[in-house]
Amino acid sequence: MKNNIKRARGFGEKMRGMLMVLVITIAFLSVITSQNYAKEGRATHKIISGVITNITTTSIEVNGKFYDISNAILVTTSGTRLTMNQLKRGNIAEIFTDDETATKVRIDNRNLRK
Repeated sequence: MKNNIKRARGFGEKMRGMLMVLVITIAFLSVITSQNYAKEGRATHKIISGVITNITTTSIEVNGKFYDISNAILVTTSGTRLTMNQLKRGNIAEIFTDDETATKVRIDNRNLRK
């Protein structure tokens, strides 16, 4: 009988240790996941649509705000690549952006001025 009680105590201690490891692992994974989510949540991905009202050597103004397009892909709505020199005031543009920097600018074919 005493051996059974000792075995039961030993089993309980092992279970307690395993439970403690499980709780610590879950807490650790929760912290890592929440930190990764916070990092990803910092960048705000937007699509801004409007008319180009001003053009500089590295940026365009749409809806009263300048966007850096120096590293952006410039295309028409049909997918044709454009150069910075082909952009004109009055073009209708969609700017795909991460805050201030544009990653892609799509110009409406129907309003493309040459």
